[in-house]
Amino acid sequence: MTAGPLGERAGGPLAGRVAIVSGGGRGLGRSFCLALARQGAYVVVSNRNRVVDADGRGPADHVANQIAAALGRWGRLDICVANAAIGVGGMFHRQPAAQFDEVLEINLLLPYALTQMTDDGMPSQARKHMEPDAVAPVLTALASEDCRLSTRMGGTRVAPRSHQQIARFFDGLEMVQPGLVQLHRWRPGPGVTDNGRDLAAYGGVGRKT
Repeated sequence: MTAGPLGERAGGPLAGRVAIVSGGGRGLGRSFCLALARQGAYVVVSNRNRVVDADGRGPADHVANQIAAALGRWGRLDICVANAAIGVGGMFHRQPAAQFDEVLEINLLLPYALTQMTDDGMPSQARKHMEPDAVAPVLTALASEDCRLSTRMGGTRVAPRSHQQIARFFDGLEMVQPGLVQLHRWRPGPGVTDNGRDLAAYGGVGRKT
């Protein structure tokens, strides 16, 4: 775990915020940590640790200790990235039950425990609905790394873009109402509500005139 700042923060859109990333010691998790740090955040790296010690403490307990250390140092948590996950190798029907117990603990129970434990340390404004502009630096940092690694490993080539950048693709076209909006708000069906939630994806339809 890194319980101290990754160097003195020189500023940035996430300056002064504190993030915790599970599975942050390697691969995509490590890239997330570095991306958040470059944006100015202090980062708690929860590294790969599946060991249950002699006192019966498992992964969630280890993360709890790291959260306590972060709160002790900075007194707050702003960003929680539940990145840790493991897969099941081989044929599904041939896996021992004990392996599925581990998958459930890491992939399901640990993210649940992580969000529960970090909630108390988050400022009240962070627990409320946040405007897209407020979370944009976080989404940009994480999505950029996700896209970069996915492309490098032969996945679908993608590029994160802002609303303004996407709008340029519709230059010279007549926008069909409601215009360029978040995907779930483009003509939702009768009785469908978004409950005030935001998505990091936009869509629209343009017509040649």
